Amino acid sequence: MKLLLSLWLPLLLVGAVVIGCRSGSESSKEKIYEIKGIVVAVDAKKPSAKLDHQDIPGFMMAMEMEFDAASPKVLEGLRPGDKVQGKLKVADGKPIITVLEKSP
Repeated sequence: MKLLLSLWLPLLLVGAVVIGCRSGSESSKEKIYEIKGIVVAVDAKKPSAKLDHQDIPGFMMAMEMEFDAASPKVLEGLRPGDKVQGKLKVADGKPIITVLEKSP
């Protein structure tokens, strides 16, 4: 009995740690953030947009940064200098613009 316990206990502990790490992992969760800023550049072929964006609360401070877009359609009609707002999806730590449109 003691031998069985000494063999199974470490396996149970390792299993509990692995399950605990997986369920608490933030990197595997998907989050959606509001994004607002000014278009600096658009690359429809990549597709990506470089934005001078405002703070994205809970994700990052204001800065100028290039973001991948979910598709070229997300970037249609946008030009450098346009004020924009939209949605930024972050999954596995990778931000992707899913919606981006001109704002007043």
